[in-house]
Amino acid sequence: SLGVKPDRLAERIEDALTETDSLRAMLVMSELQVDTADLAPAGPNIERARSWLREVVGVLRETIDSHAI
Repeated sequence: SLGVKPDRLAERIEDALTETDSLRAMLVMSELQVDTADLAPAGPNIERARSWLREVVGVLRETIDSHAI
């Protein structure tokens, strides 16, 4: 259990659940996961998760940008 929650937690979850574009919804949720992982105490599993989640966010942003062209 985290003593501190990510900024605008409920609003961001609602944004993701009401987003009509599935890629953008995944991006919002992945960014929220990054922020949550950043609040967790360090450890090997958390470090792997932080790295992996940032990669996911990067791929989603690239994909969204390429679709916007």
